[in-house]
Amino acid sequence: MELKDKLKKLRQDKGLTQAQLAEAIFVSRSTVAKWENGLGLPGPDSMAALEELFGISQEEVATTEPETVIM
Repeated sequence: MELKDKLKKLRQDKGLTQAQLAEAIFVSRSTVAKWENGLGLPGPDSMAALEELFGISQEEVATTEPETVIM
């Protein structure tokens, strides 16, 4: 499962909208949408905020498949 899919599942499991997630980690809603659509990846600060918010480790978010980012 790619990061985009994991992120969307984590958000939905926590009952958050994209806007609520964005507000919680100090990014825009469109940024969250881009991540979930595979159009970008979270930077180190955002990734740390996601890990803290969802109570997960970097290993749990890491994927075994290469990420596909559409430019």
